[in-house]
Amino acid sequence: MARLNAVARVAVVATAAAAVVAAATPRAVAAADLFPQTPDEYANFVLSSMNESVSPCDDAYKWACDGWIAANPLPPHNRAACEHQGGHVLL
Repeated sequence: MARLNAVARVAVVATAAAAVVAAATPRAVAAADLFPQTPDEYANFVLSSMNESVSPCDDAYKWACDGWIAANPLPPHNRAACEHQGGHVLL
């Protein structure tokens, strides 16, 4: 009986170890999961995020990000946390 309990404990530990290894093993990811947009859709997203009325030489951040910031305002409960940094913060 004691031997059976020892074997059962070893089986439980081995099963748990196998589960940990399986969870930590990277899985193959389809390109569609990594890049759900087509190249044209992604290009349109990037271009819509830009503010072409600002020169990138004057303010590269505003040139690159103002369109996205305008389309994605901070909710009221997050604004106070970001105001001390003087602008929009990506969290």
